[in-house]
Amino acid sequence: MDGKGSALDNIYIERFWRTIKYQHIHLNPAADGISLYIGIKKWIEKYHFKAHQGINRQKPQYLYLNAA
Repeated sequence: MDGKGSALDNIYIERFWRTIKYQHIHLNPAADGISLYIGIKKWIEKYHFKAHQGINRQKPQYLYLNAA
Protein backbone atom coordinates (compact mmCIF):
# COMPACT_ATOMS: atom_id res chain seq x y z
CA MET A 1 0.00 0.00 0.00
CA ASP A 2 1.46 3.29 -1.09
CA GLY A 3 0.29 6.82 -0.77
CA LYS A 4 -0.81 9.30 1.79
CA GLY A 5 -2.72 7.85 4.74
CA SER A 6 -1.89 4.23 3.91
CA ALA A 7 -0.91 3.53 7.51
CA LEU A 8 -4.46 4.35 8.60
CA ASP A 9 -6.16 2.19 5.97
CA ASN A 10 -5.79 -1.00 8.01
CA ILE A 11 -6.62 0.36 11.44
CA TYR A 12 -10.20 -0.95 11.57
CA ILE A 13 -9.37 -4.50 10.52
CA GLU A 14 -6.32 -4.52 12.82
CA ARG A 15 -8.52 -3.53 15.77
CA PHE A 16 -11.08 -6.16 14.80
CA TRP A 17 -8.48 -8.96 14.77
CA ARG A 18 -6.92 -7.71 18.00
CA THR A 19 -10.37 -7.87 19.61
CA ILE A 20 -10.87 -11.45 18.38
CA LYS A 21 -7.48 -12.46 19.77
CA TYR A 22 -8.05 -10.94 23.20
CA GLN A 23 -11.72 -11.80 23.63
CA HIS A 24 -11.83 -15.28 22.10
CA ILE A 25 -8.59 -16.94 21.01
CA HIS A 26 -6.54 -16.27 24.15
CA LEU A 27 -9.44 -17.10 26.48
CA ASN A 28 -10.54 -20.27 24.62
CA PRO A 29 -7.51 -22.22 23.36
CA ALA A 30 -8.55 -24.56 20.55
CA ALA A 31 -7.55 -28.20 20.36
CA ASP A 32 -7.35 -28.17 16.55
CA GLY A 33 -7.97 -25.98 13.53
CA ILE A 34 -11.60 -26.96 13.06
CA SER A 35 -12.60 -26.05 16.62
CA LEU A 36 -10.73 -22.74 16.22
CA TYR A 37 -12.60 -22.05 12.96
CA ILE A 38 -15.99 -22.85 14.52
CA GLY A 39 -15.23 -20.73 17.60
CA ILE A 40 -14.15 -17.72 15.54
CA LYS A 41 -17.20 -18.09 13.29
CA LYS A 42 -19.53 -18.06 16.30
CA TRP A 43 -17.68 -15.10 17.83
CA ILE A 44 -17.94 -13.07 14.61
CA GLU A 45 -21.66 -13.81 14.29
CA LYS A 46 -22.16 -12.65 17.89
CA TYR A 47 -20.02 -9.56 17.24
CA HIS A 48 -22.02 -8.48 14.20
CA PHE A 49 -25.36 -8.72 16.01
CA LYS A 50 -24.18 -6.82 19.10
CA ALA A 51 -24.94 -3.10 19.56
CA HIS A 52 -21.77 -1.03 19.16
CA GLN A 53 -21.11 2.19 21.01
CA GLY A 54 -19.18 3.81 18.14
CA ILE A 55 -22.16 3.64 15.77
CA ASN A 56 -24.87 4.95 18.09
CA ARG A 57 -25.71 1.56 19.64
CA GLN A 58 -26.64 0.09 16.25
CA LYS A 59 -25.80 -3.39 15.04
CA PRO A 60 -23.22 -3.64 12.21
CA GLN A 61 -25.19 -6.34 10.39
CA TYR A 62 -28.25 -4.12 10.07
CA LEU A 63 -26.18 -1.13 8.92
CA TYR A 64 -24.59 -3.27 6.23
CA LEU A 65 -27.92 -4.65 5.00
CA ASN A 66 -29.45 -1.18 4.82
CA ALA A 67 -26.44 0.26 2.95
CA ALA A 68 -26.29 -2.50 0.33
